Amino acid sequence: MHVSLTATPTAAVQWLLTLSLLGTAQSLSAHDLPAHDAMKAATEHHKRILENEWVRVLETRIRPGERTEIHSHPWPAVQYVLSFSDFIRFDAEGKVLVDSRSMATKPAPGAALW
Repeated sequence: MHVSLTATPTAAVQWLLTLSLLGTAQSLSAHDLPAHDAMKAATEHHKRILENEWVRVLETRIRPGERTEIHSHPWPAVQYVLSFSDFIRFDAEGKVLVDSRSMATKPAPGAALW
């Protein structure tokens, strides 16, 4: 799924580590990545910490009021929450998929999400 994320204007910085399991013995290079991959489509919010043929670890920071470009994380992933803020997730047509302000519970710093 290709999504865009907007941090609400009064939110704190949303800061995550994403560990993706690539499950392939083939090396990934920039030309192998789909155009919507986070490291191509939303580079201003994603920093590569580690990547090899088995795993990718990204740091994601989204500041209040910022909006990411439409992107995806194409491999199964675990996210580790360093800080959480409210956000609105949109699909490629602009339809709201998730508005965290209406979530009953929110992940605390230190939470791991699958």
